[in-house]
Amino acid sequence: MKKDNKIIDFYCEIYGFRIIVSFQNKYEKLEKSLQKKFPDGVFYQLEDTGEGRVIQYSNNIFLIWIREDTHETIAHEVFHCVHFMMDEIGCNLSEETKEPYAFLAGYLTKKIYELKNKK
Repeated sequence: MKKDNKIIDFYCEIYGFRIIVSFQNKYEKLEKSLQKKFPDGVFYQLEDTGEGRVIQYSNNIFLIWIREDTHETIAHEVFHCVHFMMDEIGCNLSEETKEPYAFLAGYLTKKIYELKNKK
């Protein structure tokens, strides 16, 4: 699978969410790949701007779209995903909760890079 066509799909065991990460630089490629991989899925149209995007779906699925495959973009979008996930479980960012946020960011980042680099 070409690098700009890769979709990673994994279950986040920590909080019970499914994470889909797409490395595609054009929205049309992303849309076709999602329809092929998830023919019964309902995916909202994404705004075709920016280097990445995170969308939360009502069925405990988070889609991370990485248009610009850089460490900075991945870190940026992982932060948004962590924020959405923690909001979903009722955990607001504060001095007392910064460790769970940091742990989840590290977990997601490691998982994404492991699966992205898998042959």
